[in-house]
Amino acid sequence: MVTCPTCNAPNDPSAGFCDQCGTSLQGAVNAPVPASFAPPPAPNFAVGGGSVCPQCGAQVIAGEMFCENCGAALGSLAPVVSSGGGYAPAPVVQPPINQPSFGNASAFPPPPVSASAQLSATDGQTYQLSGKTTYLLGRKDDVSGNYPDVDTGDPGLQAGVSRRHAEVYQQGMQWFVRDLNSVNGTWVNTQRLAPNGSMPVSSGDSIRLGKWAATFRG
Repeated sequence: MVTCPTCNAPNDPSAGFCDQCGTSLQGAVNAPVPASFAPPPAPNFAVGGGSVCPQCGAQVIAGEMFCENCGAALGSLAPVVSSGGGYAPAPVVQPPINQPSFGNASAFPPPPVSASAQLSATDGQTYQLSGKTTYLLGRKDDVSGNYPDVDTGDPGLQAGVSRRHAEVYQQGMQWFVRDLNSVNGTWVNTQRLAPNGSMPVSSGDSIRLGKWAATFRG
């Protein structure tokens, strides 16, 4: 090794200038090498891991401050990428994109399925409740454009049924009757519903609108 006379930094014996301070190494004394000292392996510039001196074009180790060949200040030089592909920037790892997981489709509850039912009125009329989950009970009126699912007709008019008297609806597999603030009231069996109130019904229950009555089957 050659010791720099200015900064005492060890340099390679073939270096013409100190790679730490740029001082000429001509006439510098070789420093004794301790028995246990093993010089580091020479950098392999063939794989493109070094930099190029801007003054003389010689390849130098990235990070050195001065060129060993001409003593020019190197400053901060970017490493040279050789065509051999030995140096390459670290690959950019894209974070995984979280896709919505719908899991097993069977885990989702199926859409409500309407069950069929019927109303058997005391006047002999039978009304089928099928294909929907809510059915309007009342009287048809062309002037107001009211067309209920269960039209009680003239018997309902004589019995005091309002145009929009009540509704029968389904939640899950349970059926309910709701009064629609009728004038003459809605009953399930013998219990009158509060205005706009609801009550569950079962097969065989009696539904009464005013004086019009029907048996629920469902």
